[in-house]
Amino acid sequence: MEYLQHRNPDYTMEALIDLEKKLTGKDEVMKVALSSFDLENQRFREEGIQKGLEQGLEQGREEGREETLLSTAKRMLNKGYDIGSVCEITELKKEQIARVKRDIPSSN
Repeated sequence: MEYLQHRNPDYTMEALIDLEKKLTGKDEVMKVALSSFDLENQRFREEGIQKGLEQGLEQGREEGREETLLSTAKRMLNKGYDIGSVCEITELKKEQIARVKRDIPSSN
């Protein structure tokens, strides 16, 4: 009953006890109620999976965007652009550009 009240705070404990009294010993009603809960749980699982997929796709897009910007910054640095210009054009942080620059082998 606590589960039901947790799932739907609009149910009062008194209403849940009354429902339990009405359902006690009524196998068919219990089967319907359990089936209803199973369907609700399935719906929540499906919604959770969908939300997880959407978040994963968004995270992947963001990571891909950052990789592209870092690659662009590397090419710009190799062409002689200064860090300030690379920051302005790519909108990456100065620290990110400095890391990219450190990773470029020197041509000496």
